[in-house]
Amino acid sequence: MATPLDAGTALIEAIKEITSLLREWIAGADMRRMKVAIQQGESYIRIASPIIKEKLPATDKNRRELEQLENSFFKYN
Repeated sequence: MATPLDAGTALIEAIKEITSLLREWIAGADMRRMKVAIQQGESYIRIASPIIKEKLPATDKNRRELEQLENSFFKYN
């Protein structure tokens, strides 16, 4: 039969393991948020880009700036 000391030690070890797993999960939250943010940005660009190209003339300064931002986004992500 297990002694109270063994049960207590096992409980403490289980709590340490749970705490360690929780710490790892929390640390990954920032990475998960950043991944979702990048995916949303990509979706926005893919939807808005054709509309911008359709509505703004090629000589428009804003269109050129938006196209440069789009190119940079896909270059680095």
